[in-house]
Amino acid sequence: MLDRCTPKRWFAFSMLVLFALVAGCTITVDVPTVHVMPVSTQPVASANGPNNESNEAMMVPEALQTPAPEIAALEGDEEAFVLTSSIWQQTSIGVCWDTTGFDTEKGWVQDAVLTTWTQNSALRFTGWQLCNPNSHGIRITIADIGPHTKALGRFLDGGPAGMVLNFTFLTWSQSCAAPENAREFCIRAIAAHEFGHAIGLAHEQNRPDAPAWCRDRSQGTDGDWLVTPFDLNSIMNYCNPSWTNAGQLSTSDIFAVQTLYGGPRETLDGDDEDVTVRNAMHVCSAGKYMSGLHAARNVLLCSTEFGSFQPADEIVDGDNEDPTVRSDMHACPVGFGVTGIHIGNNQLSCAPVAGGIQSESVDGDNEPVTIRGLMHACPEGTLLLGVHVGKNLLLCGR
Repeated sequence: MLDRCTPKRWFAFSMLVLFALVAGCTITVDVPTVHVMPVSTQPVASANGPNNESNEAMMVPEALQTPAPEIAALEGDEEAFVLTSSIWQQTSIGVCWDTTGFDTEKGWVQDAVLTTWTQNSALRFTGWQLCNPNSHGIRITIADIGPHTKALGRFLDGGPAGMVLNFTFLTWSQSCAAPENAREFCIRAIAAHEFGHAIGLAHEQNRPDAPAWCRDRSQGTDGDWLVTPFDLNSIMNYCNPSWTNAGQLSTSDIFAVQTLYGGPRETLDGDDEDVTVRNAMHVCSAGKYMSGLHAARNVLLCSTEFGSFQPADEIVDGDNEDPTVRSDMHACPVGFGVTGIHIGNNQLSCAPVAGGIQSESVDGDNEPVTIRGLMHACPEGTLLLGVHVGKNLLLCGR
């Protein structure tokens, strides 16, 4: 169930809201207004997009000019500004395209998001195919206007053209149109910025504690949670002396996304082969345990939550029975976690868990996929101990 939130995540979200209230913030559930990404050195008369949002001027990226002294003096401060009501309730978020073509440019966008927000958090952006009328998640339209999102975070869910990106720059910000490496840079950097809005981050210059000269550039919806102090170098800050921080996350950007969605404990491993390199089965990379499984797609969710192990520590557990000894399913021995699986041979690759397993629970919702990584997964913070593919049951432990 892609929109289900575990009790732990509801608790975490409730604590975020409570923190905002204690800090004296105002929390709203109104759908936020449009966020426009300015790049041009001059405003373009015809560049306004939907809802009459305006495109504010900003220094073009090819310059990456030396900042004025008063700007440079602020380097090293930190910030993140979040709208708490816009935080997604799951870490797996669908993405689709409302516009056909531009396969190369779409690949640049996907890679930019992967190497920024995904690489530094538990977030997973899935799909990346053409939208259909019932598509949920972030829907992206390509148009030669100012890039923007129509809302923050989960308020984008399923809305057509919720995000607009520019791939041609023939009218808007023409300095990004050529040469080709400049166009690619602009597409990647802007995409990383807009996906910051898509996960709930407001513009940094909108903060009440931003310097007056920077607040003059406020644009779009304000946040209500000051996650960290002010950060001139944030990818979300128009005042950044390096345009969009050259498309990279600052230290405080990383801190913010991990505060909201968790760190990069889990990764997807899928190689489209029946079996892979260790013990004749599909396995997580060395040092990781399984925390989820999509049997039909041969994709594993792998976690570093419980520490690392050496490949020599692994054993193969295969008894050629349908379910086995614990919780009516094929399970690794007590104190071992699953590192790999061969469904056809009914075999598990198991490795000892540092510190042992204190408790076990069965996760089974009779659905083909659940909330993380588009697969049936153990609750976050636990790892897989056993599986019953036929009954869609996982044995999870912590």
